[in-house]
Amino acid sequence: LGMTTITADRPSIRILRLSANGSVDSSFAGPGGLVIDDANLGDIVEDSLGRLIVAGSRDGKAMIRRVSAQGTPDATFGVNG
Repeated sequence: LGMTTITADRPSIRILRLSANGSVDSSFAGPGGLVIDDANLGDIVEDSLGRLIVAGSRDGKAMIRRVSAQGTPDATFGVNG
């Protein structure tokens, strides 16, 4: 589950994983999920290895991040994930 949230007039992407019963899976990036500050969500897709590809915008520019199946930024993708 991904969404853009606004806090103090700044957008952030928040990504959560839900369990089969609909509750938040706290083993994915911790209880609050993964947060990418100052960014707007465009789309999220899962690759064949369970990693998430997150597309959106940040500071008016296109942004793509890859996130591990555990919810951590993939530092091997681009610059710092």
